[in-house]
This record gives sequence, structure tokens and C-alpha cells, in this order.
Amino acid sequence: LYAAILAIAMVWLYRHGRVARVAAILLFAVVLAVQAGGLILRSKLKLYARQFVPAAEFVKRRLHPGTTVMASADFGFGIGFDQLTDDWSLGFYSHKRPDLIVVEEQYLNAFQERGRQHPEIYQHISRTLREDYTLIYDHEYYQVYERSWRVP
Repeated sequence: LYAAILAIAMVWLYRHGRVARVAAILLFAVVLAVQAGGLILRSKLKLYARQFVPAAEFVKRRLHPGTTVMASADFGFGIGFDQLTDDWSLGFYSHKRPDLIVVEEQYLNAFQERGRQHPEIYQHISRTLREDYTLIYDHEYYQVYERSWRVP
């Protein structure tokens, strides 16, 4: 019913002069944008529920007082910000060694883009993840690494 009324109004506007025609086109564009926005939002919410929430819950189950996490800042909305450090270089500058590292698209992009500009940082990131951490969670968009505790 809504679509039929909208279609009738748009045809009427389109047939009644140049200003009304522009109004009809703008109305169509607004309705299309609202509909597309709703689809995109629902899609994002499904991704959020399917990817972000399980990863955040996994990390939260591993958090104890003193546990440190290195992840992009937006991950703090899932686990809290108290134990979170956002450091895409994985401690290259700060020399921090967190207990957990969460890698997702933002970090992967930073590794690739900035790694091309600074090969020494890329080598540090690769070596850190390969030698000092173990992959303990890998689900679609998120990977979680835990620091390996080696006896010297």
C-alpha cells in the first residue's frame, strides 16, 4: 500500500511541471537512500553479531586482572578500554608485549600499507606473531593471538 501511494504521488508530481518533476526525482532518491540504508544497516548488524560479538566474548573470557590486550580501539566497545592498547605496530615503538593481540581488517591494512613504507616494522610484526604468539582464535574477520610463554 505504501509503495502504491508513493508511486501515484511520484507520477502526479512528475507530470506537473519542471519543479514538481525535480521534486519527484528527489523524493525517489530519498526513498531509495532510506531503503538502501536500512538494508546496509541490517547487513552490518548481522556482521556485528556474527563476527565482532563472538570475538569480543572470546577475549573477555580470557581477561583477568592484569591481562593486556592489543587491538584496534573500536574493539574496546566489546571488551572495555581499561586493558586495551591500540598499537598497530605491535610494540615496535612502545616495546609493549600484551598478553593478547586481536588482528582484524584495520590492523591487516595497517600491516600491509605501513609495512611497505617501513619494512623494519613489517618484519617486527611478522616475527612477533610468528615467534612470540600463538593463534588461539580464527573466525572470519578476527584472529586472536596469545603470548607464548617460553622458558629461557
